[in-house]
Formats: sequence, structure tokens, C-alpha cells
Amino acid sequence: VIKEFFQGLEKRRVRTVFEKKKIIFCWGPFDIAEVTLKNNKFELSSKVKWTRNKNIVAKFLKTGWVDYAGNLNEEFRRAILGIIELLENMEAGRCFDNRDLLALKIITDREFLPKHFGSYLEYPCLIKNRKSILNNANLFYFHTGSQINVVHPIINKPILRMVQSLLISSFFELWDRKTKTYAQNSNKKLKHKTLILSTSNFIDELRLCQCWLKNPQYFPIYIIADDWKTEGLKDTKEMLPLNDAGFI
Repeated sequence: VIKEFFQGLEKRRVRTVFEKKKIIFCWGPFDIAEVTLKNNKFELSSKVKWTRNKNIVAKFLKTGWVDYAGNLNEEFRRAILGIIELLENMEAGRCFDNRDLLALKIITDREFLPKHFGSYLEYPCLIKNRKSILNNANLFYFHTGSQINVVHPIINKPILRMVQSLLISSFFELWDRKTKTYAQNSNKKLKHKTLILSTSNFIDELRLCQCWLKNPQYFPIYIIADDWKTEGLKDTKEMLPLNDAGFI
């Protein structure tokens, strides 16, 4: 019943994320509900940690259950639908900060990112939980073949974030050397590639960082269009090294 309810919300961009002893239902970068296993019992509740507004918390923080007739309680259903409507209205009213809005665009993009980076992937096997230092860096994962493309958005402090990206890339390089095959019955090893996604106002700083790199072609930087907040990521272009033709 719970699965059926949330599957019916996929058209409104709700997706399911599986973690150890937990199932989380998300809308963009926001958790809106979860099922947890505690003391051999499943507990269902809405989630409103994405807001500090006490009125919103009081209105939408609800517990869910399935009655003897096999129906999900109406109060919980209304709360989830209310949360989705609120988030949709916040998106339409441009109430999200740039980080959350870009995360929403990345997760829901169906044009540029799937074409160039592969299918969106929830937390690959090396990430044990979402409190990992890697996830604190606001990373997003896309899978194609035997490679995971790690997208690192940079929308502030570009030089500092580029240094952070180098450290992230180094971590994945070491991981790739040590890790086993990504499937028990496969001889293929999983490789990771770190990609930068940034805005045009940081081109000069990013170009400076790019010039420092010995092999900049192995560290691609992509610039999203200035109208990304309304038009999405479809016009994103790669910022090629200066010695290449056709750079931004």
C-alpha cells in the first residue's frame, strides 16, 4: 500500500531511495517521508527537516500507518500531498536558494546530464550512508557503463571548491585502485570521474585553476547557461583547456 501510494507520486518527481534499515522518499534534494525499521517494527512518518518554519512542521509532520482494511491513513496522505504542493509552489515562486535549486535541476534533468553523463544514481556502494564526508561536498552521481561520473557543483568560493574537487578526485582514484569489481559475476571494475558544474561568473577563477592542472583534460569543467534557473541545464557547455579549440 505504501509502495503503491508513493509510486503514484513519481509523476510529481517523487523518488525512492533505499538505505540500510530505511527507505526514504524524496522530492528533489528534500526528504519528504521515510520508513524505518526499529525493534523489528516498521515506522512510517513524513519528514520536514528541510524547513525551520514551526507552522509548516506542525502542519505536515505526521505518522503513517496501514489499517486493517489495507488503507493508508488519510492524515498522512494529506500531509505528503501538502508537502509536495508546498515544494512545487516554492519552486515556482523561486523561494529555493541556489544550492537547493541547482540540486533539484541536476536530479530531475532529462536533457543534458543523461545524454553526457549517464543515468542518475542514488548513493553508490562506496557511500555507506549520507553522512559521509563525500556527500557533505554536495556530490551527485551518474552511471554509464563501468564508470560513475561524480558531478561537483560549484556556485560559490570557486578556488576553494576546486581544491576540494581535486581532493575528491584523488579519493576516487585511490578507491578505484583498491576496489573489487562492482558486480560479483563481472570482471569489470568501476571507475570514477569527477566533473565540475559551475556558472559563467566564475569562468576566470576556474580558468586560473585549470591552468594549474598538469592534465586539465582529465578534469572537465562544464558551465551552465545564465538562464539555468528557468530553462534548466540543456544549454550547458564544456569549458575546454586554452590549448584546445572551441573553448568558452
